[in-house]
Amino acid sequence: MALRMVEAQVSRVASDLARGGFRFTLPQLYYAACADAEVPPSHAAANGEAGLGVLVMLLGLILIGVRPAGFVLLGAGLLLVLAGLATRVRRPPPRGRVLTMSIDEFKQRFATLPLPGLIDDTPADAPASSGPDATSPVVVVCDTNLTAAMVMANLAPGALPSLAVRVAGGAANPDGATAVCLHDASPAGCAIVAELAVDSVHVVDGGLRPRNLAGDDHEQVLEGAPARFPRDLSHVLDEEEIEWLRSGRRVELATRTPEQVMAMLRDALGNA
Repeated sequence: MALRMVEAQVSRVASDLARGGFRFTLPQLYYAACADAEVPPSHAAANGEAGLGVLVMLLGLILIGVRPAGFVLLGAGLLLVLAGLATRVRRPPPRGRVLTMSIDEFKQRFATLPLPGLIDDTPADAPASSGPDATSPVVVVCDTNLTAAMVMANLAPGALPSLAVRVAGGAANPDGATAVCLHDASPAGCAIVAELAVDSVHVVDGGLRPRNLAGDDHEQVLEGAPARFPRDLSHVLDEEEIEWLRSGRRVELATRTPEQVMAMLRDALGNA
């Protein structure tokens, strides 16, 4: 019964992602389902403890004439109020967003559900790119095959023209073309922008970068060991962004819905 309820929730989230004809990847479904299932952090326990203390103190005031019961209740209520306040100070709500399960476990449980709009991660459904057209003035460069497949599948729903889409590290851009980059807020993702800039290509960064993220309380931030950079990023990121990435934190583009990613791409094309 519980599994069926979770499957129904995942199907509902998938329907929301696919609204308007958009198609989504499994990582996008994963992050959206985790966000939908999370319980906002709160001080409910501490507030309850303090509230109980106030009630006990009121009872003590009512029985103030009955000694020593009234004074005992007043003292116990005061202790409960102080304990509740101390709990709020010692245990603030955790920062960040907790993922309900790993993506591997999510894939094992839900990848086989009949979900219209889901982009399979097999080569047949997730081609590496549409191949840069020699006449195309703009090439969308993605950091993964799956992101490239998602972009190509959503050009029409996103009200975007037919665009050349490729994965970083593949074929070169046509001469004179502008590269619009879509990538994670990660060392490898941001390095794509740096690499293309070094190659004297006109680059527009349309992906995620640390300074454009919301606060950690509103982002599904992944944390790991201190990161090593594949190349110097100082000419595309500021020092604060570099330190944020070096700490091991990253945010995947898949935390955005297909509609949001296509809106990011439209904004980037407007700056191309």
